[in-house]
Amino acid sequence: MKTGHPLEAEAKLFSKDLREKQDQTQNTGANCKTLSLADRLSMRPKGWFHIEKAEGRDVITVHRPDALDEVIICVSPGHANQVRQQLSDAGLTGLVEGAL
Repeated sequence: MKTGHPLEAEAKLFSKDLREKQDQTQNTGANCKTLSLADRLSMRPKGWFHIEKAEGRDVITVHRPDALDEVIICVSPGHANQVRQQLSDAGLTGLVEGAL
């Protein structure tokens, strides 16, 4: 039996290959709806971002309410850290792919 963090499977939502395959909600009772990680992040008032690796570089995708997604291709790990810090300081919530 495999054990792990309860949100580990939902974190895979952000993987490009699995994005369309993830079920967004689960019903656990007659009147009870459990929100997925994506649902919870999308409710953040200032938005959220996720960091993933693509071709050896960090790529940060920023999701803000009522705005198009912004993709930032970082030139170095230090650049990725600076962008992450600026987004966090601006009140956005971050998720690093593979961290869960």
